[in-house]
Amino acid sequence: MSGIGGMLTWTLGPAPRLAPAVRTMNALLQHRGPDGEGPWHHPRGVVGFAHRRLSIIELTTGQQ
Repeated sequence: MSGIGGMLTWTLGPAPRLAPAVRTMNALLQHRGPDGEGPWHHPRGVVGFAHRRLSIIELTTGQQ
């Protein structure tokens, strides 16, 4: 099972400590999938996402 997390600001200003918060979310989602992961945050710091992925077993296209 995969997992996703995110953080954004409603004021469209930079979120304080966005990058560390997204990394922490990703670490907390580790149990949701060990096969792929990645944090991303907007260059202006207004939104960030984290994801973990569990690959589909026995499919050649399991790497999404």
